[in-house]
Amino acid sequence: MPHLSTLALARRALRASRRLGGLAATVAIALSAAACWPDGRGPTAPTPSARPSLSTTPEATSQSFPLEVPPTNTNGGGLSKRNSGIAVPDGAYAMIEVSGGIAIGQNPEYMAYCSPSCSTPYAGQTATPMGVGSPQSELLVRTWVQSTVLGEYQLATVAKAGDPYTRVAAGRWKGGAALWIERTNITGGAGCYSPLALACPGGTAQWQAGTYTLAGAQEVRITPISAPTMAISAPAAGTTTRAFTVSWPYLPATTIAWAFSPTNDTGPTPANYPWPWLTQVPACNNMTQCSYAPPSPGRMYASLGGPGITEAIAVSIPTSAAPPQMAFSCTPGTVVRGATVSCTASVSPATPYRVTSLQVVPSGTEGPHTDTVGVEQASGTSWTTAGEAAVTSVLNLAATAHYYGTEVPLTATASFTASPRSWPTVAPAGPPDSIASDLPSLYTSGKAAYGLHTNAGPDTIHVQNYHVVASGPNAGFWLLDAAPIIPKSKIRLHPALSGLGTWGQNQDGRGMLGTTGPSGLPYCGPAGLALFRDYVRRHEGMTVALDSHEGDLRRVLVDEAVHVKYERIAMYRPTYYLFRKRVHAVWGSLHAGPLAAAIAQRDSTDYDAFRVHQATGCELDKDPFFDWPFN
Repeated sequence: MPHLSTLALARRALRASRRLGGLAATVAIALSAAACWPDGRGPTAPTPSARPSLSTTPEATSQSFPLEVPPTNTNGGGLSKRNSGIAVPDGAYAMIEVSGGIAIGQNPEYMAYCSPSCSTPYAGQTATPMGVGSPQSELLVRTWVQSTVLGEYQLATVAKAGDPYTRVAAGRWKGGAALWIERTNITGGAGCYSPLALACPGGTAQWQAGTYTLAGAQEVRITPISAPTMAISAPAAGTTTRAFTVSWPYLPATTIAWAFSPTNDTGPTPANYPWPWLTQVPACNNMTQCSYAPPSPGRMYASLGGPGITEAIAVSIPTSAAPPQMAFSCTPGTVVRGATVSCTASVSPATPYRVTSLQVVPSGTEGPHTDTVGVEQASGTSWTTAGEAAVTSVLNLAATAHYYGTEVPLTATASFTASPRSWPTVAPAGPPDSIASDLPSLYTSGKAAYGLHTNAGPDTIHVQNYHVVASGPNAGFWLLDAAPIIPKSKIRLHPALSGLGTWGQNQDGRGMLGTTGPSGLPYCGPAGLALFRDYVRRHEGMTVALDSHEGDLRRVLVDEAVHVKYERIAMYRPTYYLFRKRVHAVWGSLHAGPLAAAIAQRDSTDYDAFRVHQATGCELDKDPFFDWPFN
């Protein structure tokens, strides 16, 4: 066989070693004790020391540690696990960033001797801190936190948004923690060992060549950051579902996991976080907001950092130690009848609730009534009933709070005073009308009357000036818009007062026994009869004199404050018949009571003989009642 040079033997040995599929092998070459090993195994050059380099930013808030990369891979590009010398803030929040990329190229020296079994699958790629390969185990940067209190645990890093060359971990650690780092090797390459024959490339005793060249720089940096926050919303209407929202910009949402604890304590520390013992909420994982209905008071947790749980944050859910209460009040407290009153209820602490019923206890003759409400209210909202005030009322509101799976009955009381509207006093619509005498209508109580004053009162058969309160605590009440109109009075005079009939004609100044009557006054003639007619007209009220039946009517209307009695009529959902009956009752009680008394008093004093004689200066001849019917 032809003689092979040492270099040629070395190349053949290298090719033979690559054909072994990456397994370590020892090959004898030309009776020399020369051996080659693939994949970078065997004696290696000393690992360059990773010199801790503590530096701070101008703000003196960050610390960094460089991860050196040799320009040509002779040892796999790895860095052994070591203490970076960076102290992790004790109990404070910090962000750890591993940044930088490593450009991977073919090593010409390796390519010169690898034929025909050259394999450079990663050439042309750039390794991020997560490495390359499948799985990504080549040039992978690992970080640990080692604490004298918590021990050692590895940090799970995730890609920083928009930056594929930076991996991030964030959290807080206790107990004098320090940051440790490591970077794995990249596999591949070949080597030769021939201490006797010096048969390795270049006539050397040993030789090795990595598969790739590596270029670039990586760095680990730790920076203090703000603490994460979690907000808790009020429960949704009719449920105990709350929205829990995490705000922390240092980790992506894909690192968040959620869980619930029925105990409302301060929560565990990240190191002994009992995640498996909590109630997991997987539907919320990888989201910054979790909509969840806690089965009881307790504590809601979010782990920030994924399964490794770099940090945990919790928020307390209100406990039943402070049961909800309902407040209820009306404004204004005193309101003019017909003006708007607004009554508002709210529940504290905030929780969904259902307003079930409202009992109204009005003052006066109307009894209490209860209206069904049946309205669901969202947590933190208020319920209001507003509308016209009809009557002074006490309001009893009932509700049910939906408080963490428990229905809590609530009651509250409010009230308001309805003051009267300013209505004018009532009076007949005008002076009395003189009605042609109707003799039968003048015949009362078995005798005829000289005159008759009548007023039938308002038209209570066709009450129209009213309305129904449409909304608010007094909804359903009927109110008058104004006092009913009092019609004109009607006055009838006996026709005998005009000289008609036997009695009227007998008033000729002579009596049966002469010209002088029993009173000593002369009998009345036509002039005296005319004076008596004027007296009766005044008595009945044709002149609207104060001392008349019409004057009595007008005085009684004012003295009895009839306008006030009409103004305060308020009935809850009556029939029309009952409402007009109530309106009529005002006039009926007036007519049968104070007005009847005034009429009787006027008749008993105004028709005595002394007053008649004083007004006429004469004595009437014969009583007309003995001459019925007149002709």
